[in-house]
Amino acid sequence: MAAELTELYAVAASEAAAVQGREEIFERFQEEHFDALRWNTERYLRFPTRLLNNAWVVAQVTYLGELDCFAAWFAELDHDLEALISDVLEHPGDVPLELEACAPA
Repeated sequence: MAAELTELYAVAASEAAAVQGREEIFERFQEEHFDALRWNTERYLRFPTRLLNNAWVVAQVTYLGELDCFAAWFAELDHDLEALISDVLEHPGDVPLELEACAPA
């Protein structure tokens, strides 16, 4: 969805066209993805009717974009959760850039 929004914003003829296109993308995303995903908590029951915005998209991209890095970091520490938490607390905001999954693209 983020790539689709980026493309829309690059070619939209006006702000109104961008907003209309964004709303269509959000609506389609909610319809297509809600039933396809397994929602294991009640927190997501409102997902099909909740208003999405660019901040929500950025949060999802940021969170999902870091998962591979944290998985590699966790594996590097032999799946020792205490060690991972200690590393994160000792170096807040830093990730081990020497790991391929954490290296900047």
